[in-house]
Amino acid sequence: MRHTLPESGPNPPPQAEQVAAYVASLARELKALAESQRLSALGYLLDLVRIEAEEQAHSQGRQKQGVIS
Repeated sequence: MRHTLPESGPNPPPQAEQVAAYVASLARELKALAESQRLSALGYLLDLVRIEAEEQAHSQGRQKQGVIS
């Protein structure tokens, strides 16, 4: 599956929430790829990236809604 961010032509550039969600999605797929080749340490690090990116996406979404965590 190929992921792409929205182009910045006539549309506004992607927001931090979108970028973080995109990074989380990529990290999830890269982790599966790494683990399929028994690269467990790399898979572990990619899982940390995914977790952080998901937290950032959630945090950015809450900030956009005006909710303080």
